[in-house]
Amino acid sequence: MPNTTEVFQPSDDQQSDVQQSNVQQSGVQQSDSEKKAEALRVREERAADAAAAMQEYEAEKAKLLENTQRLRALRLAREAEEKRLKSEKAPKRLSRKAKTPKAS
Repeated sequence: MPNTTEVFQPSDDQQSDVQQSNVQQSGVQQSDSEKKAEALRVREERAADAAAAMQEYEAEKAKLLENTQRLRALRLAREAEEKRLKSEKAPKRLSRKAKTPKAS
């Protein structure tokens, strides 16, 4: 059975590994701040892109609405003209009462 009163003493190689990991952790902390700055820059860039995309979308929507209204006005004008021409060409009908009586 191992003696439990012994205290663990790391070897020289293990101690240098621990020191290197401490140095790396301080590098990670700098990296974390760099990562946060990069994340902030990316968020700001995405927000700017989103705003530009929304402006583009709204401009396209307004353009589409304007074109739809123009085409609707043209269609209504064409239909009104067709209706007017149809009513001019149609023979006027006399009602039965207005017809002359047949001679027998």
